Amino acid sequence: MITWLSSYPRSGNTLLRSMLRNAFELTSYSAYDDIGDIGADANVADRVGHVFLGAPWPQAYERLQSSDEVTFVKTHEVPTDAGKAIYVVRDGRSACRSYFHYLRDFFQRSRASTYTLADVIAGLTPALSWTDHLNAWNPLQRPNTLVLRFEQLLADPAEQIARIAAFIQRDPSRQWQNNFEELRRHDPRFFRAGAATDPATAIDASDLELFWAFHGDWMKRLGYVAPDAALPAAVPAALRSLMARRALIVVGHA
Repeated sequence: MITWLSSYPRSGNTLLRSMLRNAFELTSYSAYDDIGDIGADANVADRVGHVFLGAPWPQAYERLQSSDEVTFVKTHEVPTDAGKAIYVVRDGRSACRSYFHYLRDFFQRSRASTYTLADVIAGLTPALSWTDHLNAWNPLQRPNTLVLRFEQLLADPAEQIARIAAFIQRDPSRQWQNNFEELRRHDPRFFRAGAATDPATAIDASDLELFWAFHGDWMKRLGYVAPDAALPAAVPAALRSLMARRALIVVGHA
């Protein structure tokens, strides 16, 4: 049986996996197997608690989902079932900036390395936009879903670990110690910053209006900005979907 570890890319999923590993002694899988980043270094994989699927994802999914044993699986995809989930959310400005850096740093010789921050904001990448990922999971209303904030995982890990423990019905077996600096020494590209950067500086003024037009609604709903904040008019969902479809066709995913 799968408990999903879901997030938009670069929102704190790896931090959550590290907490499961180091506070609860639990391992986790990834729907992508993470061969090119976390799984590429045995030391990093061990500290994050990453284990390989041992089969292509469709077969692995069937095996894990039908098992009586609870397993944890990282995903950035839309939900495929109604299973339990821990959803990690991060201020959209910082998440978009970090995902932009990830595309640039890990796909230097491919189409992905040419994406601009505006492309990421608008969802013109193989991933959904930040807002469309939230719409797909709807974590504030989805049953059996624990919502964690990246910023709170860093600022108050003890309280968040207590919330995780209650949700997974398992007490921590040892005290959490953030091993980010050790992970960064092994892979400085993937582990770029160990603290929540100021989101106000994450996006340049030239892209900021675009960000608020796409993501202002969820930023308000999640409390990252005041509910009465004056923001640009939202981009209609139908237009976002059309743009995302176009992006998938361009990169050969449809």
